Amino acid sequence: MAYKAGCVLLQLFGPHLLPALDFSAVKLSDKSVQVSVEYMSTGLLSKEPSCSLIITSKPSKTKLGEDSFFNPTETFAPQGSLASKWIPTAPNSDFCSKPSLEFVQRCLSDCLENHARCNQTANSRYPSRFLDLDSPSSGQDSVFLTTPKGRPPFAALSYCWGGDIGFKTKESTIAKAQAGLSLAELPQTIQDAVFVCRGVGLHYLWVDRLCIVHDRELDFAAEMNRMGDIYSQARITIVAGNSATSEEGFLNPQLPHMPRSLQLPFNCPTGEGSKVVISPRQQEIEVVNSRGWTLQESLLSQRLVFYGSRQLEWTCRTVSKADGAHPSPYLVGLSRHESAHFSNSIWDAGEKHDLVWRMWIQLVKHYTQRNLSHLSDRLIAISALAKKANEAFQDKYLAGLWRGDLLRQLQWRPQRPWIVQPDEIYIAPSWSWASLEGEIGWYVPKSSEIEGEIKIISCKVVPVSPVAPYGALSGGDLIIRGRAISGHFGLDNNWSMRTMMFGTLFEFKFYPDTDEFLFKGLDDVNKAICFTLLPISKDENWNRTYRGLVLQENQDKETYRRIGVFIGPLWKDDETVFRDILYLRGLSDITIV
Repeated sequence: MAYKAGCVLLQLFGPHLLPALDFSAVKLSDKSVQVSVEYMSTGLLSKEPSCSLIITSKPSKTKLGEDSFFNPTETFAPQGSLASKWIPTAPNSDFCSKPSLEFVQRCLSDCLENHARCNQTANSRYPSRFLDLDSPSSGQDSVFLTTPKGRPPFAALSYCWGGDIGFKTKESTIAKAQAGLSLAELPQTIQDAVFVCRGVGLHYLWVDRLCIVHDRELDFAAEMNRMGDIYSQARITIVAGNSATSEEGFLNPQLPHMPRSLQLPFNCPTGEGSKVVISPRQQEIEVVNSRGWTLQESLLSQRLVFYGSRQLEWTCRTVSKADGAHPSPYLVGLSRHESAHFSNSIWDAGEKHDLVWRMWIQLVKHYTQRNLSHLSDRLIAISALAKKANEAFQDKYLAGLWRGDLLRQLQWRPQRPWIVQPDEIYIAPSWSWASLEGEIGWYVPKSSEIEGEIKIISCKVVPVSPVAPYGALSGGDLIIRGRAISGHFGLDNNWSMRTMMFGTLFEFKFYPDTDEFLFKGLDDVNKAICFTLLPISKDENWNRTYRGLVLQENQDKETYRRIGVFIGPLWKDDETVFRDILYLRGLSDITIV
């Protein structure tokens, strides 16, 4: 009844606390219970203090139970209280304040002086241009686009454009930018970034919309190719996490609704008493983490200054901190463990290839959940991560996949079939996940083994620009030698495909890449279509089932395009017959474009 009546304590802890209480220990003389909080040195995450909730009956002080809590609650100490020596205070959401800027300055100074891991930057290329924030002729109201002299420290900005609005450097506007831009004519997010830079003592800022000449094709391609160097060389990367457009700014966010909270006694490690406040943990999904471009900007940066919806956070390759609060468990949309794992993998040369390949697959899964304004950016917006990963383990990058792990990585499939793209929009070869829009996954079980005789004969891609080999493509092809079966397959509305071979009816599970082969009406059911199945791997645990690509011959009768993946045959007794048929067909070279 207390839960339904709105008791905050029971709303926070009731489902798992009440069953753990030992009411048999209650004395007849006890008339009430006392709830208090006790400090624990570390939580589930290293260096994160946590607490236990202690329930005792009064007046006998009999302990009825305790509950260590992390999620779904967070604990704060009132400002200036004894508890604040051990427990973080509430988030400081006044991002324009002097204490907020001092927090960034302290974190930066500590990182530069004490974090060896964060100061191992290679002598990479610097940006071609900066915004000069403190030119003697500019005052505080203007900034200048300038070419750097030497290698001065600078900040980079990671943000959501929110549309192609506001001033952007082009051939026709670069002279104006070099002569000086009034802050008032720049989007609020860039104005806020200038304020932060000046507040922490940085004189130069890199912003993509101002520091790249967007209608100079070679300049754009060259700057895209050095994007990873820019973010990894930046002294700090300022992340406008809470703003959906560049016009919104990030220093004055719309604060989220504050949940009900509960103040409880706190037992300090010294034995003294104090107070703490407990409230439901708020997991904000920051809008910047829905944008495709910002993933590589965050993962490649050495130091992030993240302005979220409710708190300011610092993250470097050594430590994570929040200004008066707990660091959130998710920062760039990945968990801190995942993002640190991948960042460390691509920064540390000599990492095992298999680990980086597995991390790349997880990264692509996450990246393809994000949004891009232009599908043509599908490979460009992850190109800096690919370039940095390749520097670590020297593999060949092929349209979002890696040559050393290509047979396994070819077995991607979309989370759902996507709309067929017009032929004039070329993004990537059909064998690459980048050729489709939307979220991509891999479902190859650990028990799968690559077919012994299948072999990559050649694989090549053609970049649009020679100065951006990891970016946009104009073509590509893959030649695989293996045992393939072609035939007419009947489809049904359960995504099954059936064919008769040598008197045996085989059934396979079909996962189409696009909606091209989904059913538009009753006439499509059991319609026979000519497909080619190319087995790549075999699941050793599930009927030794084959997994591979479904291909369709192109009009030139010489090449194929990928249209999906298959699993099968679905019936155990058919596996031996299917294997025999494969060997009867022999090996052939198949070109997929």
